[in-house]
Amino acid sequence: MLTIEPTGAVLGATARGIDLARPLSERSLGQILLALGRYGVLRFSASITSPRPRRDILGLRDGREGRA
Repeated sequence: MLTIEPTGAVLGATARGIDLARPLSERSLGQILLALGRYGVLRFSASITSPRPRRDILGLRDGREGRA
């Protein structure tokens, strides 16, 4: 289960409980995007289990969601 924990600093939060090597559900992607908008910076704690670049895992390329 995805949880977002604010760092307590001006910017930033930590995302926990998600395996970014697996496809994201619409709900998880929505939570990530909302948290990014709210906190400005997200750190994925021990979530990346694949050597693929993070932008590929999230389906983000050239600044556009879902574009390959």
